Amino acid sequence: LGCLHDGEGNACQGQERFIMSASTSPVTASTELHPWKFSPCSLKDMEQFLTTHGNPLCLAQRLVVNETVPTITGRIVGQEVSVDVQCQRIYGPTSSLCR
Repeated sequence: LGCLHDGEGNACQGQERFIMSASTSPVTASTELHPWKFSPCSLKDMEQFLTTHGNPLCLAQRLVVNETVPTITGRIVGQEVSVDVQCQRIYGPTSSLCR
């Protein structure tokens, strides 16, 4: 969507740990949730891209949650998908956690 990596040609810092950070950095209290968010620079880049190439109104639409979108707030991935299934998705159908 036309975004640069944070800290590479924009004012956002890669150490802030947002989705578009080009490297990893230590977790701090203020950045612990950033890996699941876009930085202000990325949001600006996406909005500019969509304004130029698409439909910026899609950014204002709210997601409608229904029975096909499970609510998993408060649970971590291992509580939703078993460790064996996670291994199989990454390494193939015969993979599992060594026990």
